[in-house]
Amino acid sequence: MNELEKDIALLERYIENDLGIEEREIVEQRLASEDDFKKLLDQVRILIGGIQYAARNKMMQQLKDLEQKLPEVNWQEHVDDDQEEEKAVPMRNRRYWLMAAASVVILAVSSIFLFNHRSAPGDIYQAYFETYDNVMSATTRGKSTVQTSFEQAMQVYDQGNYSLAIKMFNELPGVEKDSGVYLYLGNSYLVEEQPDKAIEAFEKALENPGNFENQLQWYRGLGYLQAGNIEKSIEVFTIVKNSDYSKSKQAKEILKKISK
Repeated sequence: MNELEKDIALLERYIENDLGIEEREIVEQRLASEDDFKKLLDQVRILIGGIQYAARNKMMQQLKDLEQKLPEVNWQEHVDDDQEEEKAVPMRNRRYWLMAAASVVILAVSSIFLFNHRSAPGDIYQAYFETYDNVMSATTRGKSTVQTSFEQAMQVYDQGNYSLAIKMFNELPGVEKDSGVYLYLGNSYLVEEQPDKAIEAFEKALENPGNFENQLQWYRGLGYLQAGNIEKSIEVFTIVKNSDYSKSKQAKEILKKISK
C-alpha cells in the first residue's frame, strides 16, 4: 500500500468522522500545512459526493420506471356526481401503493449505497497494514556483507523483496525459526497476498511467542481481514483491544468498522 493510498484511506475516515482524537489532530495539522494533502481531501470529497449523486439518480430513475409500470385508470369513467366519495377511495389507494413502492425502492437503494460504503474487510486491511519493522537484525539497507542466513533474509525483507524473503525464511534451519522469524515470514506472506499462509505462520509462532505475542496477534487479525474472515478477525482484534499493546486503539477502531 503506497503513501497516496494510505492518505486516501485516512481522509475517507476523516470525512466519515471515524478517526480518534490523535489521528484527527494529525490530519488537521497536515491539512493546515500541506497544500497537496488539502487538495487530496477536496478530491476525495468530490468522489464521495459523485457516488452519492449517482445513487440518488439511480433511485429517482427507479421511481420513474415504477410509476410508468402502474396501470392507467380512467377515474372519470362511469363516475357521476353521486360517486365522488367512491372516486376518492381508489385515488388514495393508488397514491398509497405508489408511496409504498417508493419506500421499497428507497430502502433498497439506500441499502446498496450503505453496503458499498461500509468498509469492506480488504479496505480496512489496506488502511491499517504496515509491515513490521526490522527490530531483530543489525543489518542496514544496502549492507552487502552479512554473517548469517537469518541476517541475509532480513536484509532482503528490508529491501522489500518479500517473495525472496519468504523463500529465505522458509529455508532457515528449524532451530533458527523462532517467533520473530515467523512474524516476518507472516508479514511477507501478507504483502504477497497469501493470508492463509500468513495466518499459519503467526499461529505457529504463537505456540511460543516470546516477546512478540501482541505483534503476532495484531498481524494475525490483519491476516483474517485480508482473507475476509470477519468472525475470526473480531475474535483476534478483541484480544488486541484488551491488551496493553500500542495498537489496541487501532484494534478498537477496526472492531467498530467490522461490527457494523
